[in-house]
Amino acid sequence: MSDSIVFDDEGFPSLCIAKDRGEDGVSLPSMEIVAKSIFRLDYNECPISAFNLVSSPQGQFSGIYMQTKPHVFGIMLGEECNPFLYRGENKKYDDFVPGSKRYDFSKPDTELTQCIDWIKKQEFLNLFKQSPYYNRCRKFSVLDCNYDFDLEAVAQHYGFVTNYIDVTKDLFTALFFAYTYKDCNGQYHPVSDFSEYSPMLYTANMQMFDDAILEQIKIIGFQAVLRPFKQKALAIDTSILGAKKYFSAWELPKDYAVSNAIFEHFYKGLNLFPNEIISCHAENIRKDKRLDTFLLKDYCVSHKLDFINICEKLKKSGIKITDLRYNFSPAELCVMNTDISSGIIPFLESKIAYRGVCKMAEL
Repeated sequence: MSDSIVFDDEGFPSLCIAKDRGEDGVSLPSMEIVAKSIFRLDYNECPISAFNLVSSPQGQFSGIYMQTKPHVFGIMLGEECNPFLYRGENKKYDDFVPGSKRYDFSKPDTELTQCIDWIKKQEFLNLFKQSPYYNRCRKFSVLDCNYDFDLEAVAQHYGFVTNYIDVTKDLFTALFFAYTYKDCNGQYHPVSDFSEYSPMLYTANMQMFDDAILEQIKIIGFQAVLRPFKQKALAIDTSILGAKKYFSAWELPKDYAVSNAIFEHFYKGLNLFPNEIISCHAENIRKDKRLDTFLLKDYCVSHKLDFINICEKLKKSGIKITDLRYNFSPAELCVMNTDISSGIIPFLESKIAYRGVCKMAEL
């Protein structure tokens, strides 16, 4: 058993990279330090950076531990010293617009749609918090930081409406979203009608980011579940719009052979959207014609709406209001626990790097 693995209070193995394994007085790098130090064009010639971050052979690791908040770490997946972020869109839009800002309130049913979307997201997150992924991975520790989930990011990747827009450290993942479209059933297809679609690739160099955009970047990468992992995901919190100005726009070739090749490269999307326990539950929640009574009451209070009136409108639209609770089966819990012990912990221990940075670097 590795010296970085301990057991939690329930007897499950957990990840613990202790502070005394590194030099005295070191901590995990922040986004600002990563953007300005680890990502260096002369990386191969400069194994020790100006901030005393010691590098490793290129390709040895699949990601890096980072401090996302005081005493909290996240994991940014992807080629460690690649400073570029990518986003693919199948049309050219004026700005990056998250799902939460796409509602058209000129349509009569939009108020109900927004209500349903919010409740569905909360139902999903309440279920996710029951999972071993959530309860065990939050006990992971690296240096003086503990792991915490970005629940908005988890919801985003499983089809629920948030303030986030997706970006990635993987160019081909961005190309997939540039060259595909999603039908009304949520299935992806390669773009063939280039009179309707115009594939776009957006690129940004994190070394050029100022503090304003760095504060909006969310380190998604590892969230224990597969979709963010497969997509090498980051996100931008666009509660305030304007992130697009940091990206360069590239019009891609309008060629079905290209779109189909990208589609097939990801096995028709299965590589990016693998079938897993969490994704199956997310789909069931989105399709369910029931809503939780208590969450509906919370929504009405926070949005200053009349509960009885909203209930009547929802019932007329075919929605049933009930005391709804989603749960995992014992077999599903067993699968997730095995995945953490036999898959996630060994992967993090062997393929994710921690870069101890001296305190002087933060001055």
